[in-house]
Amino acid sequence: MYKLLIVEDEELERQVLYKQICDSQLPVKIVGEAADGYEAIKLFSTTRAEIILIDIKMPGMNGLDAVKTIKEMDQRVEVIFITAYSSFSYSNSALKLRAADYLLKPVRPQELVASIQRVIDFIEEKRNGEEEVLHGHPQDAVTGEQENDTVRTIKKFILENYDQRLTLQTFAELLYYNPSYISTVFKKTTGQGITEYITEVRIAKAKELLLSTNDSVDEIASRVGLSNNSYLTAVFKKNLGICPSEYRRQFSQWK
Repeated sequence: MYKLLIVEDEELERQVLYKQICDSQLPVKIVGEAADGYEAIKLFSTTRAEIILIDIKMPGMNGLDAVKTIKEMDQRVEVIFITAYSSFSYSNSALKLRAADYLLKPVRPQELVASIQRVIDFIEEKRNGEEEVLHGHPQDAVTGEQENDTVRTIKKFILENYDQRLTLQTFAELLYYNPSYISTVFKKTTGQGITEYITEVRIAKAKELLLSTNDSVDEIASRVGLSNNSYLTAVFKKNLGICPSEYRRQFSQWK
């Protein structure tokens, strides 16, 4: 079970998040609830939660400042920000803090569950990588050609289903291998994690849609499987140095 901490100043919203997570049957245990950044730091120091679901705008210390302090305590913690404000400055700050996700309120149950599941998959990928360094590759009897076939199948599936919810379990069921093995083989063969590759594909498709359609940034974010337009904007800014609308303006003349 993965330890999760909820940080939300509105008690009713905190209760809703708690119930949604409990009803999801995700492999997580809620180890604490906090109403502000100061309380979040105190709880994290005792619980060492692996995942933090945290609001940005709160009285006292806000979520961004709290996460900055928590990351200084433990860089490994994964953070999902939630906010009612679709501000680029917020989403950009979240990316600088290496946030796992950025969700806009009201957060739909399926959106919340999918986000937490992606974080769990990412944590598993990191752990598998650490085990690989310490103990070597699992299932060494599998040939290099079989590994290449596995990676080709995964990449093909991602290219055809990037707009859907994709987890390690998705590929485990597709290929009849355990999730840990799939993660290790993909990382070994490509040099990047599956989650990283999925994001790369989604960004590439978003760039294509920006130049080939008149869809809004929000519509494109949804079509490529990203949570919302603010997060898509922040990812574009981080990777390309410009926002999606500016990318469209600059490069549409070349389409």
